Amino acid sequence: MSENQTTKGLLFIISGPAGSGKTTICEGLIAKENVHRIITTTTRSPRSGEVNGVDYNFLSKTLFEKMIAKDYFYEYALVHNNHYGTEKKSIIDPIMNGHNCILNIDVQGARTIREKAETDIVLKDQVKTIFIMPPSVEAL
Repeated sequence: MSENQTTKGLLFIISGPAGSGKTTICEGLIAKENVHRIITTTTRSPRSGEVNGVDYNFLSKTLFEKMIAKDYFYEYALVHNNHYGTEKKSIIDPIMNGHNCILNIDVQGARTIREKAETDIVLKDQVKTIFIMPPSVEAL
């Protein structure tokens, strides 16, 4: 590899059931390691204290659906009448610039991205999935 080429970064996907500690783990890794947080996209309204572009990319349902039609997402789902998804550009740009990234998504989204990574020129061999299990049913 020449001096001007950048080694691609890795995408670490953290998934697991709600309440398993995914968000806490991701926040700890972002604070202590040199990892870039992938911000996902949703059509739901921001909750109190959430900031567009920091917590989520908040979009209208119409715009989200247009982006689906144009294949802008690696994965997306309709959950409780709101769309959630991971935009390709939010992963491609940092990975291609050599940044290691972390993505906190549900198990289905993780599986979809992992499957797409098998044939995707950017993600092939760059995705590592980590499943978080709670220590017990009671803790969950």
